[in-house]
This record gives sequence, structure tokens and C-alpha cells, in this order.
Amino acid sequence: MRELLLSRLSGAFETGGLTMTVHALDIVENERTFTAVLLVEVQGERWRVRIPSDKADMHVFDGRPSAELVTGIADMLRIQLVEWWFTKNGERRSARMGERVA
Repeated sequence: MRELLLSRLSGAFETGGLTMTVHALDIVENERTFTAVLLVEVQGERWRVRIPSDKADMHVFDGRPSAELVTGIADMLRIQLVEWWFTKNGERRSARMGERVA
């Protein structure tokens, strides 16, 4: 699964004048959810960001997920990553999701 999502997330993407580069992705499975752990670079800063999923996203682990499902989850992760970036300094929940790495 990690490989399917990484192929849709890795590299740079631009949104609202902001460029984010995803360098690595790990998937940590929990009982009925998973957490995506992304190593990203934004404006010269490197961050490790943990984005939790909800139960509906676990369908991606059921056998061979459709390309549409994988793309949908990758898009959701991108959206949450951008939201995290813009809210990390003002919301506690967002601040806990990321840690700056050297």
C-alpha cells in the first residue's frame, strides 16, 4: 500500500503558491485506522507529519484497491498536509501532527 500511495504523493506539488515536496512515506496500521507519516519539505524546512485516517480509508488495504480509491486517499492526504501547514502555528491539534527535523 505504501508504494501505491507514495507513487501519487512523492515529489513536489504546488498549491496556492506553496510548494511542498514529499520525500518519504510510512504507513502505521492501527486496528481499524492507519496513520500516514510523511517526510516533507516546505519553504526550506523539513518536517515529519503524522496524518491519521478514519475507518473508511481502511478499504485501501482490502486486497487490490482500485486506482480511484488510492488516488482519492492520496488527494485527501495532500489536502490535510496543506491544512496542517497553514494551521500548525495556531491550532494545538495541528501543531501536534508535525515535528521539524534537521
